[in-house]
Amino acid sequence: MSRISVAEAAERLGVNVQRVHQRIADGSLAAERIGRQWTLDDADVARLGRRPTGRPLSSRSAWAMVSVTAGAGAAHLTAVERSRARTRVRQLLAEAVRLDDGPADEEAAVALAASLRSLLGGRAQRRLFRVSPRDLPDLRDDERVRLSGVSLAASGIASGDVVEGYVREDLVESLVDHFLLVEAGHREADVVLHVVGPGAGAGPEIDTAGWLLLAADLAEHHRPRETARAVQVVREAAGQDAGRDVPEVR
Repeated sequence: MSRISVAEAAERLGVNVQRVHQRIADGSLAAERIGRQWTLDDADVARLGRRPTGRPLSSRSAWAMVSVTAGAGAAHLTAVERSRARTRVRQLLAEAVRLDDGPADEEAAVALAASLRSLLGGRAQRRLFRVSPRDLPDLRDDERVRLSGVSLAASGIASGDVVEGYVREDLVESLVDHFLLVEAGHREADVVLHVVGPGAGAGPEIDTAGWLLLAADLAEHHRPRETARAVQVVREAAGQDAGRDVPEVR
């Protein structure tokens, strides 16, 4: 049995440390005190962070959702694909509308972030790397990388210490060799590449700053700040002005 700290559990669940302590206090999350610190069973945290999401979407279905939120970007889809994608987007927006502000709905917000990861997870393979800090600016400016997520000002939490972006599958190894990228774990990575394979349905017209793709990228960081911003992006899209594009898709 693997034990993790409260801080690690909070990061895994995408909530703040205080919320984990609340769950421990009310008995809904089992914990064991070792010295001055609470520790939790890794499996218990994993179960709490998991929700029934059904069968994962294919890469094409995930990109179809992105396309229908981009208006004209849905022209390559069949009528059935457009209809299914619009339905999924509306369900996601409806889930956001049901959220209330404040800590009482924090777990519902985490669930919304989980929906984003489930629905859009198949759009690309997420690969993590480390790079020399002096190479970060050049990597950020490389034309092979379409910046996204925390590398975009539109995220509201842009970080100069991380490069995140979309890369075609056939260009990844050239990037790795050119910048001497080294595979890294979640905590050590300062490069996040979303690798898109052939036939995924992601064309050059896809806007990585579009609300759905931006929210999905942020949700996959599994950290409280990024999770909160991902949920905020969807909630903004669910508003009358930001959400009006979806029903107009034909």
